[in-house]
Amino acid sequence: MKRSVVALAVILACGVSAALGYWFGVRQAWTLGLAADFLPRGSIATYQLQLLRSGKPENVITGLEGDVDNGLVWGYEVLNHPMRDLWRPIWGFEIYPEYEQYVVRMARYRKQYPSPFKPDAFDVVPPGKEEHREFYKELAIGARENKAKVDAMVERYATK
Repeated sequence: MKRSVVALAVILACGVSAALGYWFGVRQAWTLGLAADFLPRGSIATYQLQLLRSGKPENVITGLEGDVDNGLVWGYEVLNHPMRDLWRPIWGFEIYPEYEQYVVRMARYRKQYPSPFKPDAFDVVPPGKEEHREFYKELAIGARENKAKVDAMVERYATK
């Protein structure tokens, strides 16, 4: 009798712990993570607005081009995630397939305007930076992986 009470108490404690962990760890953290992302984005927007107002759009354009590439790279990860079909029924996140419309827009744009970021940008270590050769090698690998993801997203979604 005592064993069954202890086992039941352990099972109940685990269930409550799992439910609280899910609620605060996933449901709340997801929303707060997205909300927290707007703080640096708003700060960057002030910088971009100042550049636009001073007649210097080049840096803003470069930053926004990077955002398009990042959107396609991370869109690749999201839309190819093995659990994407479970996000709505389990967690209530309306991401897939609703967010595909954003990927289509970015892919069409990237097809019309190729990325200004070149995959071989980190192949050559600048003079005086030889001690960072391994870091540049990692950057070069990442740049090529990102290019492949962007190209895959353009090929898949630019014609939808």
